[in-house]
Amino acid sequence: MAKISTSDLVPGMIVKKDIKDRNGRVLLNKDSIVKISHLRILKMWGVYEVDIVFKEDLKEKSFGENLRLEGLAKRLNARFCRSNIDNPCIKKLIKLLLPYENQMNISGLKNFIHNFPSNEDIEIYDKVTLEDFVNNEEGLSVFPDVFFKLMEVLDDPRKNASDIAKVIEKDPSLALGTLRLVNSSFYGFSKKIDSIYNAVIILGIRQLGFLAMGFSVIKTFKGIPSKYIDMKKLWIYSLAVGLCSKIIARQADCQDYNQIFVGGLIHDIGKLVILKRMPLKTMFIIKKAWEKDLFLFEAEKKYLGFTHCEVGAKICLKSKLPDLLTDIVKNHHNPRKSKFPLQCSVVHLAELIVNAAELGFSCEKLIFSLDDYSWGILGLSPNSIPVIIRDLKVEMRTVLEFLS
Repeated sequence: MAKISTSDLVPGMIVKKDIKDRNGRVLLNKDSIVKISHLRILKMWGVYEVDIVFKEDLKEKSFGENLRLEGLAKRLNARFCRSNIDNPCIKKLIKLLLPYENQMNISGLKNFIHNFPSNEDIEIYDKVTLEDFVNNEEGLSVFPDVFFKLMEVLDDPRKNASDIAKVIEKDPSLALGTLRLVNSSFYGFSKKIDSIYNAVIILGIRQLGFLAMGFSVIKTFKGIPSKYIDMKKLWIYSLAVGLCSKIIARQADCQDYNQIFVGGLIHDIGKLVILKRMPLKTMFIIKKAWEKDLFLFEAEKKYLGFTHCEVGAKICLKSKLPDLLTDIVKNHHNPRKSKFPLQCSVVHLAELIVNAAELGFSCEKLIFSLDDYSWGILGLSPNSIPVIIRDLKVEMRTVLEFLS
């Protein structure tokens, strides 16, 4: 008996146990022989893994495939050299990446960095402490006014759809994006939705409210000069982590998925603040991280004295963001230290998946290790990873309409 991903099912396999949807309805009885029509039905109902019985020849084939994957995984060492490749989730990710091995951006920064400055061009900065850095008033401009107004409305149980609509309507670009989203092909309404209020009613107060909060922050990415770095790829990466966090939260039955979306979106907000304040120094740090196989936070600590996680957490505290968001920004690389370990683990896994799938640009060359504690408390199967990535790509296409 073996449990395999639905995407790995082939006609002729034998079902070991009843296959049920999330509501407990039996879709396929045990001992059934899988047919082509079953594959479509299972994917339609969100079944991502199935217990099947292997015949002896399939066992041998599976063993041989594992050997092949081990050999190919060694060739991915440039990105996974510091990751825990024995973790079942990492193994699944490597397998998913294998068909795209030659497309992975592991040879340098040329696709992301423009006019990379030489070491001689790097500005000389006086030694600055973390406190001095975040006390500079520029740091607080990361979160726009509409972000706080939306947060205030969402935190007040007396507020309704009309209150959310009034906030969104006062921001022309946000209002336009909202109408573009609700009228997109993803929702497929036959009649055009032409009011923000109706959009809020259709999409839901909290759903649209947190989306709008997130996208109000995204706009600040566009305000950072793109002389050196491809900012569009950087904000696409952050958007992908936010959406992936939301998808994982639902899979893990974590109820805070809308707020976790915002947490995933802003998890690297400290990186943006450092980039905005010290663009040349940031380029130097990224270059050193890639040359010396360091994670970015390690290079920041070595060459700057503090990390983007520390900067982001300080900014969140000063901005009086909810404790959950501040905690995610501070501990997404180390969920064991979090006051909200489940929620922080969600973003931790989302960041890893998005980095591995190379959606946008995170500034990282290497793939992080997946914290075993986080993987354990999430309670997910490795076979959920392809489903998460599939759903992520669908949501990315839809939400990019909001931002275009």
